Amino acid sequence: MSRGVNYDGKYIYVYSVIKYGKPKYIVLFRINPSTLETKYYLFRQPPQALFVKLSVDGNGGVLLGWVDEDKMPYRIVWVYSNNFMNSYTSPQIISDKEKGIVLFEPIILNGKPYMVYVLGHKLLVRDLLNDKVLVIDELKKPIVLRVKITGLNVWIAIQDGEDLVKIYKLSHKWNKKEEFIINSLELLGKVYKLNKFLWSLYDFNVVKDKPICAITAKFKELPGVKVDNLLLPDRFNVFVSKGNLFRYVHRTKPFLVTYTFPRIITDNDSWIISYFGRRFIYGNIFISYKGISNKSDISLEPPSTETGIPDVISVNKSIYRFLYPIRKGNYVYLKLVDIDVKKVKPYYELPPKAELELMLKHRVKEFIKCQIADNLECIENFIDPVSRKIYHRKPKVKIDILDYKYSKLIILGNVPLAVCIGRIKYRIPAGTLPGINKDVIREIKTQDVWVYMNGQWYYVPPAPLVKYYLKW
Repeated sequence: MSRGVNYDGKYIYVYSVIKYGKPKYIVLFRINPSTLETKYYLFRQPPQALFVKLSVDGNGGVLLGWVDEDKMPYRIVWVYSNNFMNSYTSPQIISDKEKGIVLFEPIILNGKPYMVYVLGHKLLVRDLLNDKVLVIDELKKPIVLRVKITGLNVWIAIQDGEDLVKIYKLSHKWNKKEEFIINSLELLGKVYKLNKFLWSLYDFNVVKDKPICAITAKFKELPGVKVDNLLLPDRFNVFVSKGNLFRYVHRTKPFLVTYTFPRIITDNDSWIISYFGRRFIYGNIFISYKGISNKSDISLEPPSTETGIPDVISVNKSIYRFLYPIRKGNYVYLKLVDIDVKKVKPYYELPPKAELELMLKHRVKEFIKCQIADNLECIENFIDPVSRKIYHRKPKVKIDILDYKYSKLIILGNVPLAVCIGRIKYRIPAGTLPGINKDVIREIKTQDVWVYMNGQWYYVPPAPLVKYYLKW
C-alpha cells in the first residue's frame, strides 16, 4: 500500500489505499488550503488496489494511478481529470494477458497524461488519451522505476538488476536525448562494481541538467563490521552519485550505523540529501549538502528525540522545508521547520572522546561490581533500554562471577558505541549441570558492546540469531 500528498498550487491532494472489509479501495481527498473545503473521491472498482501514485500539473491536470491485484497478472488502473477533479474519467485499465505490471509512474507532460511503466523487460510510455505505446528500451531485469520532469524534458531512472542504474533524458515528444549509466561504487578510495553489494535505488533528481541518484547498499559477502576482531552486524548505508560512481556521504565507519530512506531535493541550483539514520541510536533525520564534508550528517533533532521519515520540499535558494513526525512516549506529533542549509550547523556532536572514555570507565567499574555481587536488579539497570524489555531476569544456569576485567576499551569515532575486551572468570557450582559433581572454575574471553544513550553508557547483551536486539 502507499499514501501521499501532492499540491498543484490551487488544491492539496491526499491519496491512499483504504481497506473496508476484504476489498481495498482508492480514496483521493481534494482540499482547498484557503477555505479548507474538502471533497473526496472513492474508487471502488477494481476492488483490490495497491501502490497508488498521483501526478498534477497546476493547470487542472490530475492523473491518479494504481496497481490492481484483483486479477492476475497485475494490471494498472488510471483516472484522469483536466479540471481539478470537477469531472474525471472512469477507471481505465492497462493490462497484459501474460505479464504483470508493478513498476509504473503516472505523469502529465505538456498538458497530456502519460503512463511510464515496465512490461516484462520493456520500458514503455503510453499516451493515455490516444492509447499509443512507445518502447523506450529493452532491459535485463528492471527492479525500480523513478520519473522526473524538468521543463519539457522527461528523466527516467531505472535500477536494472544488480548491475547498474540507467537514466534517460527524453524530450517532451519522447525522443531520447541522453543516456547515463552508473555501475560502480567508490568506498575509501577503492572502486567496486555495484553487483558486489546488496543495494536499491531510492531516489534521483536533476540539478543543472545532470542526474543525481541515491541508493542504499551494503556488501553481499562481508560478514560484518570488524572492530578489533569483534564482528558487528553490517548496516545499509546511503550513497550518492557523482558521474558514474556512487560515493559514501557519512562521517562514520562504513556499514557500522544504519542510514536509509534517502531523498534528493534540489532548488535548481544546489541540492541536499535527507535520510534517516541511527547515529544516536534513536532514529533521527540527517542532511548532507552537496556532498560537502563539513555539511554532512547534520542532525535535525537532538539524540533523545525519536523521529520518523520526513517529507521535504525546496522553498527558495538554499532553504528547504521539512515535515516529519516526532514520537514522545505514546504520542506522535508533526513538526514543520525551514532549514537554510548554507547556515545550518550540527545540532549536536558527541562529547569529546576523553570525556566519553572517563564516563565509560566509571560505568564499567560499577557494572563489574554488580556482576560479582550477583545483583540481578543492579545488572539490569546497566542493560540498554531496548534489550532490557526483552531480557529475562532469571538466569537459566546458576554461575558465580569471580572476576570480570576489561583490558581494552575502544570508543568508536563519531558514533555512540564502544567495544570492551577482557576476560570473565566464573564458577559453576556442583550439581548445577548434569555431570558437574564439584565446583568448576573457568575463564573465558569477552568482547562486549556498550552504547552511549542520553548521556549514559549501557551494556548491550548479545542476542540469539539477531546478534543484538538494539539497532544502531
